[in-house]
Amino acid sequence: MDAERYGTLANVLRAKKNIILQGAPGVGKTFAAKRLAYSMMGVKDAERVMMVQFHQSYSYEDFIEGFRPNAQGFDLEKGTFYSFCKKAQDDSDNDYFFIIDEINRGNLSKISVSCSCSSRTTSADRGTRCSCSIRTSCSMSRATSTSSA
Repeated sequence: MDAERYGTLANVLRAKKNIILQGAPGVGKTFAAKRLAYSMMGVKDAERVMMVQFHQSYSYEDFIEGFRPNAQGFDLEKGTFYSFCKKAQDDSDNDYFFIIDEINRGNLSKISVSCSCSSRTTSADRGTRCSCSIRTSCSMSRATSTSSA
């Protein structure tokens, strides 16, 4: 990727808090999304970048929260997006990136509710807008914080 294209992607991600990468399979969308995240963080810290891959059986319960069976009945367990947003909220000094791969393969009617309600809840706590887009094969969101010096 040339410097101009990198600058454009980084600026859009800073301003809009999410980007959509689309293209033919195997062209490096996921690779580029991870590299962009690490570059914007200034360090390769896998703890602050999370990637999930949607598939037909992925659901709201996996993404946000849901009841899971146990020996005594059911437990309410937090999903990957909720847990990651909570982690980002607790570490407001650093940027966090959430990458959704193969977003078009998920059953969006089972997952999509989470993108509109959860992102508003977590973003209010961080003072920024964190969102997720449901349109194509790779989505990348950036969670940032505001701090007073």
